[in-house]
Amino acid sequence: MADSQWQIAIFILIVMAACAPNPTPLPIPIITPRQTKTVAPTLISNPSPTISPAPKATVVPTIAQSLRALAFNRGIQIGAAINVDALKKDAQYAATLAREYSALTPENVMKMGPLRPTQTTYKFDDADYLVNFAQTNGMQVRGHTLVWHNQIPKWLSDGNFSREQLIAILREHITTVVARYRGKIAAWDVVNEAIDDKTGNLRETIWSKGIGAEYIEMAFRFARDADPNVKLIYNDYSGEATNKKSDAIYNLVKG
Repeated sequence: MADSQWQIAIFILIVMAACAPNPTPLPIPIITPRQTKTVAPTLISNPSPTISPAPKATVVPTIAQSLRALAFNRGIQIGAAINVDALKKDAQYAATLAREYSALTPENVMKMGPLRPTQTTYKFDDADYLVNFAQTNGMQVRGHTLVWHNQIPKWLSDGNFSREQLIAILREHITTVVARYRGKIAAWDVVNEAIDDKTGNLRETIWSKGIGAEYIEMAFRFARDADPNVKLIYNDYSGEATNKKSDAIYNLVKG
């Protein structure tokens, strides 16, 4: 295309643009804010939580809360019957006794048979050991027993003693033993199991047959003379119910 032709074309375009009507502007959209519906919060009524009471604590005794300590806090003595052989040979046995108990009584070593092997000799080694152990550990001792129909020495059961001789043997034995431990023993089982289980009568023994029923009162008087301050006890079993034996024990002690 020649230059003159380009010039004519450009001119025509200019004229056409000038003669064209003004363009209609596109409408500008008006954006109306959308109304947000306000919703009031709904309160959900929850029931108040139920609080269960705390369980009571269970106190588990520890070493510091031994039977001895718990009993002491309640004004109670707690004791055990002691095997002296075990006490001598078993350290754990001895430690447990000292920790858990505040009183003790010998199983056998203070009975007449073990304590007096012959009429003229006494064997106090084991009884002394027990009493010394108790004193070392602040424990009370209940002596058991001065007069019984069992575990008597052979020399006594086989002897043909008169009434006067038996009374002398009884007096000497009680006086010797009680005096030895005066102030060291809190209580003595003076007479043990003198009542018959079935009949409620006085049990037939070397003492009752050889001396008579009065041997019981004699034994208590001999013990009191040997130690004015010790507690003296008549010891028996099966007296917790009302029966012939319990009635007999009551009448015996009543006098």
